[in-house]
Amino acid sequence: MADRHEDSDTYPRWLSITGESLDLDLPNGLLGKCRSIDDYKKLNHLGEGTYGVVYRAHDLTTTSPHTVVALKQMRLLDRDRSNGMPITSIREIALLRSIRHPNIISVLDVAVGKDMADVYMVMEYAEQDMAHLLDDLRVKFTLSEVKNLTKQLLEGVEYIHRNNIIHRDIKMSNLLYNSKGQLKLADFGMARHFSHRPLTPDVVTVWYRPPEILLGCVRYTKSADMWSCGLILGELLLLVPLLPGETELEQLSLIVKFLNPPTDEIWPKMRLLPKFSGQVLFRKPAEERDSGSDSKNGSISLEKRFWGHTVETVNLLKDILQWDPERRLTAKKALDHRWFRSEDPKAKDTLMMPTFPELRRGQGGGGVAASMAEKVTRRGAEQAGKAGVGPYLFDFGEGPVERKGRHGDHGGRAAKKLRH
Repeated sequence: MADRHEDSDTYPRWLSITGESLDLDLPNGLLGKCRSIDDYKKLNHLGEGTYGVVYRAHDLTTTSPHTVVALKQMRLLDRDRSNGMPITSIREIALLRSIRHPNIISVLDVAVGKDMADVYMVMEYAEQDMAHLLDDLRVKFTLSEVKNLTKQLLEGVEYIHRNNIIHRDIKMSNLLYNSKGQLKLADFGMARHFSHRPLTPDVVTVWYRPPEILLGCVRYTKSADMWSCGLILGELLLLVPLLPGETELEQLSLIVKFLNPPTDEIWPKMRLLPKFSGQVLFRKPAEERDSGSDSKNGSISLEKRFWGHTVETVNLLKDILQWDPERRLTAKKALDHRWFRSEDPKAKDTLMMPTFPELRRGQGGGGVAASMAEKVTRRGAEQAGKAGVGPYLFDFGEGPVERKGRHGDHGGRAAKKLRH
């Protein structure tokens, strides 16, 4: 702690918690190597969630007046104030500062204010997220554009997996899209350096959660991210979420109807999972097997859902969306799939990808932020109790439900109100 005496140099400036004098070379005081929040001018409020507030801002220390960044404030809850910054926030900052890739959102700096709780991640700015493009702008990408977006996602995932990081929350609203046509994987609040020790199964928004985690696996691998990537690909092709379950049990049921029930040959280790015993969901009724459809929720098998799509499209989906996590394609192998290599059309060049107008509160039409405050879309599938505001742009409180959205939290509970 600091202890500066106004009238005498006999008192040390820095003391340890035990009162010992410390000779610290901190010319910037307690800021250390962090920037001051005064270096940034907040332009407008982009979003707010339970665990943070996000602002669009100018960096005042640059010569260009157009240097726009996103400031993601790391909000401290009352229960955490005595313990300092939440470990999830520290982990997210550390992970993002340690990696650099064109398809991973970059943390440029950390800025702090006068109060201990006034801490911000300074992040590169992206104008859109993929959930907004699909839900609100109703964008329909061409097949060559879908290939480009899938390729960018897989390249980002391959990079973090190569660096032994598992994201654990890949979903549409965590994929940002900028004015250069670049897709950026964001929100590393749930990310971990992979190890073979047990991990919490309370991860991955339920719509994108793989079957092994739904069945209680605590020693899951990087293949959990690949399951989410497969569902993202299917969603880009069909423009709707593939498996929008409201609970863990419903999610499992949807997977069974989509892929057909697993057998011991398909998934040899499934009976070892904690929640497998007594799973009646693995007994698919004969009438549903025959029809390929569930009249209650419209669930259709993979082959029928993608009827009319190319053979290699279906093959890639099947290779990624495997029941057995050990048989799923890795990101590296997926990037070498025939869908990319030999089947036309080829992936569009990123420089040729479409861009979209950015509307903000106070501009014509009400803007993205205003419209998001008034309605809830599919991107509301956020986990309960997560430290962080999700991807830094569109995490907007609660609102009335107008249509089935991206709901369901990490515990698999159906949300009464949807959080963006």
